[in-house]
Parts: sequence; C-alpha cells; structure tokens
Amino acid sequence: MKIQDKELTSPEDVVCTGRCGVALCDRRGLISHDANTLYVPSGSCIRVFSLGSGEPIRTLDFHEAFVIALCPSPLNRVHVLSCSVDGVVARWDSTDYALISKDRIVEDNRKVQVFLANQESPWCVYVTHEKIDNRPKNALWLRSLTLEEPLRQLSSTCSSNINLFGIAASSDLVTWIDNDHQLRVVRCSSPATIVLIRRGRGRPVCVAVHPTDELVAVGDQDGAIFIHAGPFFQPSAPNKDRKKQLGGAPAMKLHWHSMPVADIHMSGNFLYSVGAEGVLVRWDLESDERQFLPRLGMPIRQLAVAQNEKYVVCGHSDNTITVIQAPNTVHRVIQGLVQRNFTGGGNVAGIDPFDSLMIFEACKRQLVLSGRPGQLQFYSLEHNRQACVLDVTGENLATDFKLQYELKKGINSEVLLADFAPDGRYLATIEYKTALSTTCKLKFWHWNNERGELEANTTVLMPHLRQRPRSLRMGLREGCYFCVSSGERSFKLWTIVRGDSEDQLFWQCVDERSYRQMACRALAISEDHSILAASFGHMVTLWHINLATGRGQKPDSLDNEGDLCLIGELCLRGNMQEINKLEFGRGDCNTILLSVSGRSVTAWDLLSLDRLWSAQVAVKQILPDPNSSHMAALITKTSRIPSLLVVFRPDKIIEAPIAQVPLEQDDQIRCAVWVPLSHEKGNVQKGRMGCPQDVSWQTKSTLLAMGRRDKLFHFVRKENVRQNSGDNSNLALPQSVDTLLTPFGAHLSSSLALKGTREGQTFSGPAVKRDSIDLGRASQHAVDHLLQIPTHVMPSASVLAESFIKAIWLDEDDHLERRSKNNLFSNRMDNTDNIVNSDDDSDSSGAGKSKKTRIANTHSAAESDLGVSEMHKCELRAEKIRLPKIKDYRWIQWLIRLKPGDESNSVKNGLQN
Repeated sequence: MKIQDKELTSPEDVVCTGRCGVALCDRRGLISHDANTLYVPSGSCIRVFSLGSGEPIRTLDFHEAFVIALCPSPLNRVHVLSCSVDGVVARWDSTDYALISKDRIVEDNRKVQVFLANQESPWCVYVTHEKIDNRPKNALWLRSLTLEEPLRQLSSTCSSNINLFGIAASSDLVTWIDNDHQLRVVRCSSPATIVLIRRGRGRPVCVAVHPTDELVAVGDQDGAIFIHAGPFFQPSAPNKDRKKQLGGAPAMKLHWHSMPVADIHMSGNFLYSVGAEGVLVRWDLESDERQFLPRLGMPIRQLAVAQNEKYVVCGHSDNTITVIQAPNTVHRVIQGLVQRNFTGGGNVAGIDPFDSLMIFEACKRQLVLSGRPGQLQFYSLEHNRQACVLDVTGENLATDFKLQYELKKGINSEVLLADFAPDGRYLATIEYKTALSTTCKLKFWHWNNERGELEANTTVLMPHLRQRPRSLRMGLREGCYFCVSSGERSFKLWTIVRGDSEDQLFWQCVDERSYRQMACRALAISEDHSILAASFGHMVTLWHINLATGRGQKPDSLDNEGDLCLIGELCLRGNMQEINKLEFGRGDCNTILLSVSGRSVTAWDLLSLDRLWSAQVAVKQILPDPNSSHMAALITKTSRIPSLLVVFRPDKIIEAPIAQVPLEQDDQIRCAVWVPLSHEKGNVQKGRMGCPQDVSWQTKSTLLAMGRRDKLFHFVRKENVRQNSGDNSNLALPQSVDTLLTPFGAHLSSSLALKGTREGQTFSGPAVKRDSIDLGRASQHAVDHLLQIPTHVMPSASVLAESFIKAIWLDEDDHLERRSKNNLFSNRMDNTDNIVNSDDDSDSSGAGKSKKTRIANTHSAAESDLGVSEMHKCELRAEKIRLPKIKDYRWIQWLIRLKPGDESNSVKNGLQN
C-alpha cells in the first residue's frame, strides 16, 4: 500500500507508541528508605505512588527501554538506581526526582535481564543476554559501582529470571540458581571462591538472602522453602586450589504452599512467602510459627518489604498492587489496567482469549474493557487509573488450576459482548459459561443518577436457546431504546415495555428474524439508527427499523412492538466467505456500508445497492470515527502486507488510505477504539491523551489501540514520542512559572502572582506565556535553567557568583580585586571564619575613606603582623576554601528585577545596603 494523498499525514510521520495501561507487576517494586513512597517499573517509565494514600504522585521517564530493576543506591540512602534492558543505569534522587547520572554497563549488542545492587557496599551484579551463532547465552557479572575493582564474570550458565538471584542488603553475599538447578553462593569481596550448596529434589523457583546473617532461603516448585545456614566459606588447605566449595544440607524446611512459591523475602527474624493461592505467609524463623493473610486476590507474583517492615507490597497477576500494613491489615489497593493474560481465570471454550472487549462510554468519557472473568472495568483516561468495576455475573472467581485442567474448559462465566445506548443510560451485556452445562444470560443495566451507578434492570436466561450470541448492538430511534442480538440462525429485537405499574419498565423481545436458515454473524446500525444491517453467511441483509411511540408518551414508556422490514440484500458474486464484520460510515459517508470477510473488504452504496470497491486485504477490525468520515482498519500481517493500521475514507478504496502506520510493537495490537475529543475541554484532553493537533486524522477523535499485554497505545508523530511518554517527567523543563520548585522560582512565581492581582488579572500557570514574562535578562533560557536547579545540587556560591561579582566590582588591579572579592563573601557568610585578617584600627579611620584606602591599610597591617610567608599561606587558604551555600537569596532577586545594562551600579548598591 502506498499513500497517494500527499496533503495529509505521511506514513513515516506517525508512529504507534505506548500511552498507559502498562503492567505494574512485571517487575519487583521498591519501597523508599522512609517507607512513604513506592516506586514501580512500568514499561520504560517509573511510576511513583504514595503508600499512605495509594495515589499516584508522578511518572519518571529516565529510560528509553523497559525498566527491569529498581535498587537503593549504596552511595547515598536517598538515591535510587534504575536499570533498563539496554544496560543504562540511572541514579536519581528520591526526594526531588532529579536525575544525577547515567551510565551504560554493557555493549550495544547485549541486553540486561537482571540487575541487583547492595545497599551498603558498592557492588552490583547483573545478567547479560546475547546471541552467539544464533544461540542465546546468559552471563552473570560482578561490577563495582565505584570502578575500583575490575569487572568479573561469575557464571556463564545462569538463568534470566530475577527471582533466581539474591543479594544481601547489608553484607556482600550473592546467591543464584544455575541452569543445573544448583544453588551457588559467593562473596563480592572474594569472588574467586564460589560455594555450591546441596539441595533437595524439587526444582527451585525463587531465592532470598538474609540482610545481615549468612542465611539463604530457596523456594521450590512443590511449595516448600528450604533455609540454608552458614558459614558457607571455610578456610581451604594451603596445598589445594579450592575455587569451589561444597555447602551442607538445609537447616530448616518450611512447607505450607500447595503450589509453587512465587517469591520470598527475608527480613530480620521473619520470612515472607507468597504464591498462586493469593495468601501472604509470614514465618517466624526462631519459633517456626506462621501467620496468614488470605483472600488477597489473584495469584501473587512479586513481593517487596520496607526496611522497617511497616509495609509489605504484593504484586498480583492481574496488575493489582496490594499494600499491607503491619501486622496483617490491607492498607491500600493500587489497581492498574486489569490484564487478561493472567493464568487462573479460565476462558470459555472456543473463544479467543485475546479477543477482548473495549468500548468507549461517552457519558463519563471512560474506556470499558474486559476485566477479571465476569467483570467490566471502567478505565479513566484522564487519570490513567481504574475508575470502577461492574460485576456482571456476581459469581465467585474460581482459580483452581487443577479443576480447570481436568474440565478442559473455562470454569468462570465470561462477559462476551457489551454495548451502551447512545446517551449512556442503558447497558446491555451477554455472559457465557460452558463448564458442566452451557449457560448464557442477557442483562440490561440502567444508570441510576441518584446513586451514581449501574443497576440491573432485566435478566434474560438463554436468549438464543443454547446458541452462543455473536453480536450485540444498542440504538435510540425516535426516543425509543432498542437492542439487537444475533444468535446462530436469527437475530432478535429488544425494546422497553411497561409492566403492571407505571414505574415498572423492563426489556422484552418484540421481534425475531432469520434469513434462509443461514448463520447470523454480524450486526451494524446506521448513524441515524434507522437501518439495521445483518450478515447471514456470505450475504448482507438490510432492515428498516420503525419504532413508533405515542405523542404523549415518554421515551422510557414504550408499549408498541418494534417493526422490522427487509429493504435490501447484498451479495458479492463468486465470494462464498462468511461475513464476520459490518460497519456503517459516518458523516458525509453515512450511506456507505463496509462488509469484512476473512480475506476481503467490500464497500456498498446503500442508495443504489451497488458495490463501490473491493480489496483483498485481511482485516482484523474496522472502526468508524463517530465525529468524522474517517475509518480505521487493523490489517493482519501476511506474506504480502505487513501488520498495519490504515486510516481511510469509505468512499475511497482501502488500498489508497489517508495514512498507514506500521505496527512493530512486541505487543501485537488486538483491538482499537475511537475516543471523541470533548468540545468543552478539548485542549486539556488533547494534552493528557497525547493527541497532537498536527495529526490530520485525529483532530476530532483520537485512536487508542490495545496490545496483547493489555497496554494502551496511541498514535503520535515521531518528534512528539518523547514529549508525550511521561505525564510528569522531570527531564523537560516545566512550561509554566508556577511549577518552579526552587526558592528563586517560588519568589518569582509569588511576585508575578502579586503583580497580576494588583493589575486586576488572575495569575494562572498554564495561561501565562513564557514570552510575556520579563526576567530582566537577555539570556532568558539560562535564567530559567538556573531557577529549575534544586538547591541541594547547585554548585557553591563562589562558582555561581564569580563572574557576577567581577562584573559589578570597581576596576582595580588583580591582586586587590581578588582579595576584595574574598572579603565580600566572608562578610556575607553565616558561621564562616574570616579568611583575611584585617586591621581593627581601619574602622576608626573615618567613614569618609574610600574602599581602596581601607583595603590598602588592611594589606599593610597584614604584612607587618604576619609577614610575607604567613600572608602567602593565607592567600592559598582563601583560594582553596569551599564556601558554604548562601542562605540569603536577595542577590538573585536583584538579578531578576534589573533590566539589561543596569547590573553594575544597582546590584552593587543593593549588596552594600
């Protein structure tokens, strides 16, 4: 496919990039040193949450590749190390989230799979992955963060699973499981000696090391935990080369889990273990007692414990983080986008587990997606978090893997189909279950304005007998709500009818139609909700919907039956493929109908019932933009065409699209949806949703796509990828003055706010343009950068103000200028000793003497009292002394208020006063 319309967006300008919904539990999180903040790797970003409230604080964007590990820095307790797959290790401050340094520890052809760092000693271990002769190879390396020791390889037969590696928090003990399922222990200070520890028969799945003692815990696939006690390193005989020593049998065995141990953590006298049972177990290593916290949710995959053991954080397989407060209290639940790729829910037989449901609810502007089995999750795009959950089935979730394996089918009811009414007042859902006996339910939900939630209105058992429903659509025709559901050989029309009392309304089937006893597959409703298109096999039928109501009746009080009238049949000669998707055009293309079969797409003109065009393209999903005439199609990868997203107009052939975007993500796109932009808050939503105005086909709606790992993608220009990758990235300077965090920025912000109030204007950060702020300097960018630097990482005052003082001081010889500058700073420093000894009698010589005379007198007195050698030592001391930070920031205020050219006299007078 080639783009023919050069005026619109070219295919190389727009790319598909991640936006939100990235997994929160793929990698182990990190709790801050003060147990107030939780850092979670989420794709290429790091999300920061408050442990007290569970609310997101900000998103850090230090890496370009996926972040694999977070570790406390041994160089500073408030610093954190983050490592990505490309081998970039970033060190940043956890107090203000300022990036301190970046370092690449591997070559370009290698990838880092595991990274661990010690909290006390400057050691780190990491696993590299590369392909040699098309064969994967892993290697374990030991590295000093201070580069005082050379790089050393510990193993070449290790795994890439981070749970099989452990490092002590306060000692230099490192342990790992090799590919031969044997436990090995080494000290960072003596890496030449590697201890091989005997183990049991079970295959190990996780390892943990005690923070201070020589204790190593190993969890196996059978649910048992073995504790190996030291000392592991015995002095070897002088005449033998003992590079590898053999450790003893385990000292303790702990067994409660009936399934493989997912993760373990040793902290002081306690050991924490989790697994697929969804239970947190705390073991007392001294008394062998255990405590349980059951029913935490889905299977637990990751475990993180605070240093003071105040909080325990569990990461579940459905992208949920549970914060547990000591001793056994669920404190907060941080819910991300619920992922459907977890094991344990079970899928309905014959249904693609990746054929997820994703629709847009226009009333509250939320995405509605498949959640846990039997549930729908409402996801807020504005806040990048789950808003609420609708339990459709009301059943307990069964996670018995053995029962699921024996039944060979899903044991939980699944929500197959769902659709909202155009105004969002009604919701229709279809749930399906095949375990033991086939069960199908059609439910209608009504929005309760008083309670602010969806309530079940009508439940229909087996709406299409024992046949699985294939499609579900809702509409609103002349004030009448209706719903159409398709079964195996027919489709049914449902409308609202009145019960015995006037306020009793429920849904009822008013009509059922079939066509030549052929299978009914797809349904589509026109833009004005007057025409229904239904596919029966390889044919498309058109039906006119006529739902008449009395003039004095309300829309919710319908008594008349629906009327369906067949008005047309569409068929492509020679094409016997079953039509599985139908969609009407929108806008000025609302008279065009698109039908999609397995390997072709056909456009029909409803006015003449003629075929407009056909294309031999394998389309997975076709989506009409509700606010324009554009349509998007997900094209499946074939030998002739790669995987693409195509945006086109239905009145033109799909092979001549407006734009095409190659889909090269690791997560294969499985579904997409158009999200209309709000007219009232269009600017805000465009900024948050990352929809730049320069993308021509996203001016009225933005397109979101979902990958197989339940990650939401959006489509932006290449130059805007890094700008929209993080919501609160601190790499880019803030665009408004009210976001400045330094004392200088706060002073400038308050001054501008006061000035705006006096002038009768309202000061608002985002509304203030940067060009309208007069900073009083020609180099505005340099001043902005100075105001953004946190105070604790700023250079010393002597470095910052050296050129500034030279610019405002009187022209003297170099010797007097240097000594006068030192006198100026020594007089303005708090708790700083005098660097140059001055004559006490110089103050009594009179106030009318000039500065030059006073400095000369001081110089003469110093020569007479100290001598030439002592004066030379004093000069060296004055040059080498490290000046502390100035707590008085008035000098920068003068710098801000001045206009260019007035620095010398005004600032000098200000400092003297």
